[in-house]
Amino acid sequence: METFIDSDGNQLSNTSVFTFDYAGRVAVKTPTVLSQAESIYGCGSVSAVPFEDGGGGGSA
Repeated sequence: METFIDSDGNQLSNTSVFTFDYAGRVAVKTPTVLSQAESIYGCGSVSAVPFEDGGGGGSA
């Protein structure tokens, strides 16, 4: 299992890192991810960012 740490070096629990979005997809909710998403989308209320679930050719 992966471990995640915050900017102070403290280990984060999986419930601090992952959640499920409204469609039941796994989503990330770390402060850095949320900050970047809010900046990209111009929205101050992003609560989680879902993983891609249907990429096509050329996606990772």
